[in-house]
Amino acid sequence: MKIKLFSKDLYKEGLRQTRVVGMTYLLITFLVYLLSYTDSNLYDKNASSLLTASYELVGLAIGFVVLAPIMTLSLFHFLNTRAASDYYHSIPQSREQLFVSFFLAIQTWLTAPVLLGLLSEGIKFAVFPGVEGDFVQFITYSLSMIACNLLVSAAVLLAMNLSSTLFSQLAVSALILFLPKVLSIVFYELVHEKNEIIPYYDEAGGLFGDIFANKGNLVTSSTFDVLFGYGDSSWGEKVGPIVYTTVLALVYLAIALVLFRRRKSEKAATSATNEIVQTAIRVCISFIICLPCCIDISMQDRHFTVNIGMVFLYILAIIAYFVYELITRKTLRGFAKKMLPGLVVLVLLNVGLIFGVRAASEIIYAIPVETDNIKYVRLVYDDDTSRYAQALAADKKITNPKVIEMTADSLESTIRSERNRSFGDNYNEITVDITLDSGITIRRNISYGRDIYNLERTLYNDDSFNPLLTTLVDPDDVLEVETGHSLTQKQNKEIYELFVEEVKGLDENHRNFIFGNVYGDVMPIGSFRQPMVGDVDISYIYLTLRHNGRLMYVEYPLGFFTPKALSLYMEYANDRNKVSLEEIIAKDEDYYFDLSLTAYVPQGTSMYTHGVYFNGEEMSGEKEVLEGYDIEKYIDAVTGDKLPDDFDFSRPFVMVNYYYEHYVPEDDGFYVNKFDDGVMFLEVEDLDLLMKRNNDLVEYED
Repeated sequence: MKIKLFSKDLYKEGLRQTRVVGMTYLLITFLVYLLSYTDSNLYDKNASSLLTASYELVGLAIGFVVLAPIMTLSLFHFLNTRAASDYYHSIPQSREQLFVSFFLAIQTWLTAPVLLGLLSEGIKFAVFPGVEGDFVQFITYSLSMIACNLLVSAAVLLAMNLSSTLFSQLAVSALILFLPKVLSIVFYELVHEKNEIIPYYDEAGGLFGDIFANKGNLVTSSTFDVLFGYGDSSWGEKVGPIVYTTVLALVYLAIALVLFRRRKSEKAATSATNEIVQTAIRVCISFIICLPCCIDISMQDRHFTVNIGMVFLYILAIIAYFVYELITRKTLRGFAKKMLPGLVVLVLLNVGLIFGVRAASEIIYAIPVETDNIKYVRLVYDDDTSRYAQALAADKKITNPKVIEMTADSLESTIRSERNRSFGDNYNEITVDITLDSGITIRRNISYGRDIYNLERTLYNDDSFNPLLTTLVDPDDVLEVETGHSLTQKQNKEIYELFVEEVKGLDENHRNFIFGNVYGDVMPIGSFRQPMVGDVDISYIYLTLRHNGRLMYVEYPLGFFTPKALSLYMEYANDRNKVSLEEIIAKDEDYYFDLSLTAYVPQGTSMYTHGVYFNGEEMSGEKEVLEGYDIEKYIDAVTGDKLPDDFDFSRPFVMVNYYYEHYVPEDDGFYVNKFDDGVMFLEVEDLDLLMKRNNDLVEYED
């Protein structure tokens, strides 16, 4: 017999019953997205706005945080009353059709605003010239929202089929969603306290970390990240957690469907569908109260002591065991005969957690790691790192024999220090993944001590690892280029393409300066560096690109080693200026500005910089700034014309950073605040006068 799972009429009825909440949610999101189109940068061809899903779509989180449980509890509320339950069980459609049709109605209202947001952002990418970014991120973020909506709705629906009072359903929903995460955090952190060779929970990985620090559940990961920092702040950027969350939701949904089919109307308004479920709920709630006691006992090494806090919490756990029964069933009649099995289970859970921590600690120490059985190692960075160089290095399997030998020896030394409690011997500690010949990967905090310098030198000279430190990002892989001061994307990309060509012709010493930020990101402590020549950064090149489904960033200095790219940047920056320096320093009571002059003075192979700073307050009156000069005369004396395109960087010049704002009266009597910022590159007319200003002097030498 073919089982029908969907009914159009029941689906429409589900939409009708939840239309108030659903339409309100849809209307609010529509208005929010409509208002986002008032952003003037969308219509400015010269403006560049990088849209990120975590900012544009974050409001949709209200769907799974608030609306998913409300709509599920509301639409399936008939499970809590006998009359309503009898009615729905008597309709001609099957229970499968009722369950699936109502559930899809809820998901329709929750998914529509997500798709509306995706459509809104798609229009921005397709139509407006000022928009840059990666639309793939918006797709993964939207799918993450949908997966979270599914999981929360499925968990609440599962809880509703395990109990039939609002209080118990809320309690069970919370247990289903969050208790596994709480227990995994507690267990992992307790093991970490005894074995500091495994990293903290937020850096967990390897076999042990994958089991007990699973971050694939998007609902719990995001919740615990916001509340406690235990999660994954790269939420919505990875495909794996989306799949995991969706599969988990379908599992919960399948279990809920089985329970829904078997549920009898007589169970309406009861605290649980059977005594086993009721006991399990009581035990879970009481066990949560016992957790601080388990933590305290596990932290004690040799001398066990009982304090008043432990006694109080264990008494409170037993009280909660009775109170939950009284709240849900409103009676304790016959409870004395049924309480003993649950209390025995509660005791076993406490003992199991305490001794489980000790057993896991010993197992971690006992895993054999020798030079001969290490397949490769990998450097570990934050899981949610946004540094492109770190992401590349984290993917790199290091098979260099010297690195493997140093890793095995240092791990053995670290374990010995921990067992002897001589933590002062642990320094220059980094985290690495070690993959053994058996295929098992373990993540360890290893103190390399003085070997850290040899480790970095070996990595730098390794032919397979060095390209990660000395290779520029291909311009075709870049989503957005920034160089400061609101240049257009076309201009920024032209600058970067020219920068890439110039870097190819640099010698090793000069290239080391270009890749200084990359080296600092990748190397464990950045102790080893090749000789470098001096340079002064004029600006920066900041790249945004996608790697493994996530947005990544990398930064390079823009300075005198790449004169063609620097000249082009200066040209575009000067052309962008809408006002002259004379207009900026004009005296006006409704005018405010910040102004800094930085002189760049080449002297042999060194470069001197000298800064002068003024602001609007100094502009009031005829305040003298130096030897009888007021500011207007001073700036007029020390600055000249804009730098020509073929400027010789062996000559001094001045960089002027400015910000100004002033109120301009309109015809209707109102004032409009107008402001701008930018940079000018000017020739120096009187270097001696500029250098007399008593400000900091910075010298960069070989």
